[in-house]
Amino acid sequence: MTPDWRARAGWIGGLQLNETQTENGNSYDIDAALGAMTVIADYSPMDADWRISGGLVFSRTNIETTISGSASNPIEYDGQSFDSGTATSIAEFNRTAAPLVSVGYDYPINDEWVLSSEIGAVFVGGFDIEITGDSAELQAAIDADPDVQKARADAANFAAYPYINFSLGYRF
Repeated sequence: MTPDWRARAGWIGGLQLNETQTENGNSYDIDAALGAMTVIADYSPMDADWRISGGLVFSRTNIETTISGSASNPIEYDGQSFDSGTATSIAEFNRTAAPLVSVGYDYPINDEWVLSSEIGAVFVGGFDIEITGDSAELQAAIDADPDVQKARADAANFAAYPYINFSLGYRF
């Protein structure tokens, strides 16, 4: 845009996790996705190789976990055991468009290509954790469980997420 300012966009992640894990006899189906798009403005005073940056991260990160109870391995919420039923949890950033600030350094390979690194924070506004049971009785136990309430409160207070980036770029 000018010698001191530039704009860039990026794609982060594309990481997927789909697996089943067993803990304490219970089977958990996990479906997780990590990814985002970024729009960032950089300020490099005096055409320096270091920069400060700000922008937006448009997140598509979420984690979904499903657990099912059985007679041999019941699920437990609020001190109650459920030998049937399914509980599904979904965790996502509160903001799907979150502010980003960072500092970075560009190592020019030649006039067009550059290696970059940066570190900063994405202000996600906490995580939203939603846990739903497939029956009214299971849902009431989930909602009353102190561990669930604590996990939701702790996740909601996690306002910033670390941002680290290493990239190879082409300058037009």
